[in-house]
Amino acid sequence: MGIWTVTIKVTDCVSSAALAGVQVDSPFGLEWTNQYGEAGYVVDTGVDFFQVRLRRDGYIFREQNITQSSAGSTVTICLNTITPPGTPPAPTSLRVVEGTSDHVTLQWSNPTQYNRVNVGWSLPGGAHHQLDDMSGSTTTATIRSAFTPGDEYDLKVQGHSSTWSQWATTRWRCPGGAPELTWFQRNNERLGESFLASAVGAVSWGPNRIDVFHGVTGNGKLLGHTWWDGARWNTEARTVLPHGEDVYGFAAASRGLGRLDVFYHSNRQIWHLVFDRDGWHDAYSIGGTPTRPGTQLTAISWGGERLDLFYDGANEHLMQRYNDGAGWSDEVDLGGNVYGARPSVASWGPNRLDVFHRARDSALHQTWWDGRRWNSTSLGGALLRDVAAVSWGGDRLDIFYQGQGNRRMFQQFFENGRWSGEVDLGAAPVGNLAGLAVASWAPGRLDMFYSSVSPDPGLGLWHHWFGA
Repeated sequence: MGIWTVTIKVTDCVSSAALAGVQVDSPFGLEWTNQYGEAGYVVDTGVDFFQVRLRRDGYIFREQNITQSSAGSTVTICLNTITPPGTPPAPTSLRVVEGTSDHVTLQWSNPTQYNRVNVGWSLPGGAHHQLDDMSGSTTTATIRSAFTPGDEYDLKVQGHSSTWSQWATTRWRCPGGAPELTWFQRNNERLGESFLASAVGAVSWGPNRIDVFHGVTGNGKLLGHTWWDGARWNTEARTVLPHGEDVYGFAAASRGLGRLDVFYHSNRQIWHLVFDRDGWHDAYSIGGTPTRPGTQLTAISWGGERLDLFYDGANEHLMQRYNDGAGWSDEVDLGGNVYGARPSVASWGPNRLDVFHRARDSALHQTWWDGRRWNSTSLGGALLRDVAAVSWGGDRLDIFYQGQGNRRMFQQFFENGRWSGEVDLGAAPVGNLAGLAVASWAPGRLDMFYSSVSPDPGLGLWHHWFGA
């Protein structure tokens, strides 16, 4: 079965400005629009249409059917950002009466007579879980669900008029023995909101050096570069070819000290940007078969002048291009199924490649080159979207991804000839992250990056680290 893609763009009905952070709810899950007001979907050809529901600030919403006739295009939907006449006031005095790991009881006041009321909960910035509608005069309710001791939850009450609604929210921490924080929860920082992207590429060319590449907020035609020089973080924005076209799908590799190879997708082509002792060179297209819109890239160098580039093909297969110093190869179809997320590649030695991706069954799949042939297997799990992979030394691999449902971060590592199984690293500080990437500049050191498209606790580029 094939696929079709569609991009939904949300704008202000009056100014036509792009609206970021809008919730787009569909049968495929909950998305947040990026800084360009866009959310993308990959759909089976057996699905003729699907419905999306847009929500913003609680009371603003719209429903629209997206049909297969829109395949390959951008569907623009506008929202009113001024409170419409007849919008009711939000419930007031919302508080938690009592709560445990299996239920929580809420109480609130209704400043007006609603048509109906409903309550729900979410992890901060995560997907909303809503209970059935209740009478408009209801002022107390009990939510029964499995809550994790020590975790925080946003508890919500929504009052509806005949056409619009308003939310009230309170944050609650489930009582009980809070688990010890993992390194992922302890060691994190937001590097600022100047740079935001739906894809992030990270690489290290030497000890205590990290280079991260990403999009730039408000200007899809620039390449953002954030780097750690051993003492502090630095940032810049670069204009790259092709001029006037949006750039995305960033990936990064290094062929040695002081060398960077950056790849991005634009105008249905893959572009290669090189940094060496002479500085930055002009980007060039690596040519070959035109790529589909939304192509996601990952790159690696395992030695010498060798570069290997992988991406998701239009047929959901894993595709490879490589360059051993004599020019770029033709496209190599490695089969498999790369579904709705970016693959990630790592190498722990010469002529060794390990590629990881989310498959149609949502499990983590591995495709690896052992020096003679390609192999493939499933490592299980249930991935929400992207996966990030890195190696800090021989026979060592570290894989990271967000799980479905509660969106917690998980790790799997390969060491001493076997896989660890899933390690729960806890909830991310943001509920909706994108463009997961990881780098390592020394054995025992991991640096993870992603962009947040949720306004709570903050848009921007986030960094987590493990090791000294």
